[in-house]
Amino acid sequence: MRFLAAIFLFFPAFCSAQQKILPLNQQFTSWEEANFNRVDNKVHSGIRPILKSDYNADSLTAAQNEYIGRVERKRWLDRKLKSEHFIHVKQDNFNFTIDPVINMEYGRENSQLPDTTSLYKNTRGILVQGDFGNHVSFSTSFYESQAYFPSYVDSYTREVNTDPLYPTYGIVPGQGRAKSFKNGGFDYGMSSANVSYSPNTYLNVQLGYGKNFIGEGYRSMLLSDVAFNYPFVKITSKFGKQKKWQYSNIYSSLKHIDRVPTTVATEQQYIPKSGTFHYLSWAPINRIQIGFFEGTIFETWDADSLTSMPFNAIEVNPLIGVNSLAFGTNGDNNTILGINLKITPIDYLTIYGQYVYDDGNKFGYQAGLKIYNFGGLVKNLSLRLEYNSSMPFTYSHNQPIQNYGHYGQSLAHIYGAGFSEALGIVNYSFKDIFFQAKYIASQFTNDEGQYNWGTDIFKSNSTASKEQITPSVSALSYIDLQLGYMINPNYNMNIVAGLTRRYLESTNSASSTYFYLGFRTSLRNLYYDF
Repeated sequence: MRFLAAIFLFFPAFCSAQQKILPLNQQFTSWEEANFNRVDNKVHSGIRPILKSDYNADSLTAAQNEYIGRVERKRWLDRKLKSEHFIHVKQDNFNFTIDPVINMEYGRENSQLPDTTSLYKNTRGILVQGDFGNHVSFSTSFYESQAYFPSYVDSYTREVNTDPLYPTYGIVPGQGRAKSFKNGGFDYGMSSANVSYSPNTYLNVQLGYGKNFIGEGYRSMLLSDVAFNYPFVKITSKFGKQKKWQYSNIYSSLKHIDRVPTTVATEQQYIPKSGTFHYLSWAPINRIQIGFFEGTIFETWDADSLTSMPFNAIEVNPLIGVNSLAFGTNGDNNTILGINLKITPIDYLTIYGQYVYDDGNKFGYQAGLKIYNFGGLVKNLSLRLEYNSSMPFTYSHNQPIQNYGHYGQSLAHIYGAGFSEALGIVNYSFKDIFFQAKYIASQFTNDEGQYNWGTDIFKSNSTASKEQITPSVSALSYIDLQLGYMINPNYNMNIVAGLTRRYLESTNSASSTYFYLGFRTSLRNLYYDF
């Protein structure tokens, strides 16, 4: 929303921020995920990031260290390298940490190109976190990167740029705009911030610049962390017996990929839009959680007069369902509705699903399951199976500006719409050694040339292709294998070796095999599996 811009003008002056929350990195949080399945756990896990104050994070970390066999180290260098924050100041009512964030990756790709290509990522940054007493927490992070990507990521980054005024800029998946770097590389930066205030255990207010995620899946059909960071205000309240109800309102300021035609700024700004997301979670019994979702992209830019529209007070409406009742799902504002479901029949198993409704025959769904500790047979061995599907034109709108996207990417599934996808992920760890295997098989229609078959949510519904021809369909096969060693679990510093194999069968088939070595701190979900 536009009123957030004024807030963020003075926001950095008093604090750099992002609260003590569980990072949005699914591999890093697997231990916590298993804990959320216990019958006595009261965490509403359908909306993330999750506050560490919502569960006993310290005792859970202690239990993990005991199981893995991490011992208390005596030498200063050993402690800093393996078990402590890089800088840690702790007093009675104040806790402050500083850690490096890095991703040094080198790899070689074998594709249709005549020669094997050497690639690398060089990411450096800093993560600052702290607590003021028991009610206020903050953190801030900044990443600066230069990278040469595998061929398919390189093509994607260059294609997500519709502005002829800035042809050298593209959008790196989930990490924002990039400018050219040397010969064929990209230079890009990313910052995150959040301040969280909890006056009591029933209310939490966050002022942030980052991402949110709704669901239990690897993907989300409602609101995911695929797109770039955005400023937001998030208000979460809990009520009812044993806090069986949790209600969250997210008010965000988003950007369309096209630019404002005229401006006094040195560089033209992106067209603004506002997003409001309501999520009501209900736990009728300990092993079931049901979530009700409403997301609205408000019209804040007049495409005819090419000017910003007056502020509409309903943008800050806190009641779920009001926006869809007032505007429908296909009015000037773009509203989607959804349901999120989690069932935990036993401690080792989660069955989950989502349904999203846009308008008419525009809908999508998700079905999946997660098995922890291999059903109690093998510690730290987990399996995820998931299926996602969306009808063409879901999330899109007659006015392209009003699509359900931000900064050139979807706010839901990374494919946009008009797809089906099946995926499986296996994670296993033994002490500080970890392994991950991921397989994805998907199909989607191609919006080629002048045709609009409903895959690209940034195209207008009104330009849907009427030709009586069958659109071409692409089939994707993606495999990623990783073997790594955890150096410091406080900020997930690890070394990893991996192999990615991608094959796209379409009118222009393409294959890529990428082997890489990395030294990194994994605190974000970065999606290159498309």
